[in-house]
Amino acid sequence: MAIEYDHFQMSTSIAEAKQQFCEIIRLAETGKETIITKNSRPAAKVVAVERSSLRLTAEWRERRKGIRLNRPGLKHTTIAALIEEGRR
Repeated sequence: MAIEYDHFQMSTSIAEAKQQFCEIIRLAETGKETIITKNSRPAAKVVAVERSSLRLTAEWRERRKGIRLNRPGLKHTTIAALIEEGRR
């Protein structure tokens, strides 16, 4: 098999990619890119899917719950309280 390896990337032909499809997907899940070549020229790249923006938003909301603004001379408050105050 003529797969060229790099630290984060590998290259393979279409025929080899067909035979190694599951392995290529597994590698993408671990962060490794695979370049699929046609006639020795890059034709496609298999990479991991970005994380869901909804999931990131939920994580961000959870993380910001405990954030406190601790400035000298100001009462301790949370971002959520400041947002609520601004809505009044």
